[in-house]
Amino acid sequence: ISNTQLKKEARKYENLGTVLRGVGVAGVAGLAGLTYLGVQGAKIATTLNNTYTRTKNLIITSNTETTAEISKNMAKMKQQVSDLASTYGESQTELAEGQQELIKRGYSSGQAVKAFRQYVKAAAATGEDFNEVTQVGSATLEAFDMRQTNTYSNSKKVLNAIAYAADMTASDFKSLGVGMEYVSSYAHQAGISLEETASALGILSNNGMEAQKAGTGLRKVISSLTSPTKAAEDSLKSVGLTVSDFIDKSGKLKSFSQIFGLLAKHTEKLSNAKKVDLLHKIFGQTGQNAAGVFLTNAQSALKGTAESVDEL
Repeated sequence: ISNTQLKKEARKYENLGTVLRGVGVAGVAGLAGLTYLGVQGAKIATTLNNTYTRTKNLIITSNTETTAEISKNMAKMKQQVSDLASTYGESQTELAEGQQELIKRGYSSGQAVKAFRQYVKAAAATGEDFNEVTQVGSATLEAFDMRQTNTYSNSKKVLNAIAYAADMTASDFKSLGVGMEYVSSYAHQAGISLEETASALGILSNNGMEAQKAGTGLRKVISSLTSPTKAAEDSLKSVGLTVSDFIDKSGKLKSFSQIFGLLAKHTEKLSNAKKVDLLHKIFGQTGQNAAGVFLTNAQSALKGTAESVDEL
């Protein structure tokens, strides 16, 4: 064999060695990647299991359910998380934490199973973070005393009312939720419906009052009507009204559209400056802007929006 042929053969084996070394390096990298994924998967599984354990412990601590009920509903919760993760592409751990949030808020395991699907569906429909939706919806449900019975249908009603009011106005789900935090319990105690409260917050948003400002403004309007000051009573008397004109036969407040319809009728001949002064005396600094919105801009819109939300 010639020297030239020997050199050619040597180059073949040299190239083969390079290829084999490359395959070896790629194989090691692939194995490292698989190992990393395996470790991450194990961490995720551990976190998920820990979440379920904390949830179960919270249920046990509540001392309101039997061991059999807890076992049955924990199995349902795990299956629900798996199903919802597949349907909506959400993290199982985050979904499980959402269920846990309901338990922390006093839901039984059975109530959590019934209600949670509605929260996830609402989040998907509105594009909001589902943990945010869970917090807003569950807090509002409790404030209006709608959790203890018909949990599934009432959860749907609450979420639909907030979402629809947001769609009908310039607000969004999160802002309405913040507003609800400040006013929902006051509204419920005064006999104002969930739907009307949501629509009122939306109308305030249309007029530049968002979230906390809308909630505190509306709360002051309600408290001024249910517990008026002497100055407020005198101011109402000056235009031919008393607080009893705003109360229905059951002792609850009439609708906002009725209340501000009466005020509009009895103040139509007043100048703008006198109207502002009147509203300040009745509703105070905090409530006067919200009252002004309802009186001057939103009477018909308030009624229409409330009726539309109530039709859901």
